[in-house]
Amino acid sequence: MKYLDTVERRELPGTGGDIPEFFFPLLRHWQSSAALSQDDFPAYACFDVLDMPPALISHLILCKLIGTPRRFFYEVVGQAIERHNGFPAAKRYLADLPLKNKRVMAREFGLTVLRRCPIYSRGPYIGEYDYVKEIERLICPYRIEAETFAFVALARFTLDPVAMSRKKFLHGRDTGLGLHRST
Repeated sequence: MKYLDTVERRELPGTGGDIPEFFFPLLRHWQSSAALSQDDFPAYACFDVLDMPPALISHLILCKLIGTPRRFFYEVVGQAIERHNGFPAAKRYLADLPLKNKRVMAREFGLTVLRRCPIYSRGPYIGEYDYVKEIERLICPYRIEAETFAFVALARFTLDPVAMSRKKFLHGRDTGLGLHRST
């Protein structure tokens, strides 16, 4: 079994941001919303999915930390993510998803609150399809209420086109490269 943990993580406080260009629109949105806020976290009400470039919407995740005990709940999961996951994740708790790296994902979401800033990270992805090699994500924390947080994330996968073409040939599915990276 592959090692599941994050292999790279960058905290992005202030206006800094040494990250791939793919993630810039979300980071800029968070930074401009944070600049207008008196709080460490911009208000979730400031986020509008329509502010994102249309090509990125299928790569978005909207997640909330809710309830007692605290649980991560996926409100929206973009089509590009669900296609490569191989299962629907929207309107489900992270703990209930068939992901092998649930603890890693919970930690990455939680660190944005603890560090009070967006975090870019990447690591191996082990999902239903062997053509997905790696996931990159930018997770931005927003405040809903005093101790209730939301997370807006962009995710992008590194794909193995040879393994992907075998999957397409064997199963007759168009998995599409879209805005993903190929190895």
